[in-house]
Amino acid sequence: MAALGRVTDPELDESIVELGFVDRVRVSDDGAVDVVLRLPTFWCAPNFAYLMAYDARQEIVRHTGARQVRIALKDHMYSDEIGAGVTAGAPFDQVFAGQADGEDLG
Repeated sequence: MAALGRVTDPELDESIVELGFVDRVRVSDDGAVDVVLRLPTFWCAPNFAYLMAYDARQEIVRHTGARQVRIALKDHMYSDEIGAGVTAGAPFDQVFAGQADGEDLG
C-alpha cells in the first residue's frame, strides 16, 4: 500500500490510496502481486485510467521487487484493454493502437 500511495490521480493530484481507488491488493505465495483499482466513474478518461494503472505497476515493481504484477480495473469502460496492456508492460499507444496518435504515456 505504501508503494501505491505514491501514485496520484493526474486530474486530482491526490494519492489513489487516499482517494479510495485501491479496491484490493493480494500477494500470492510465489510473490506475484494482484492489484484491483476501482476508479470513480465507468467513463474515467482512458489516458488517466491507463496512467494510474501503469504508475501503480511501476511503483510496486520499483519498491517491492515483485517480478509479476497484475493490474485490473474494476467497472471501467476499458477494463480489459488497460488491465491486459499494463500487466504486459505495453505503452499507451500500443494498448490503444490506432486511437492514441503515437502518445506514450508510460
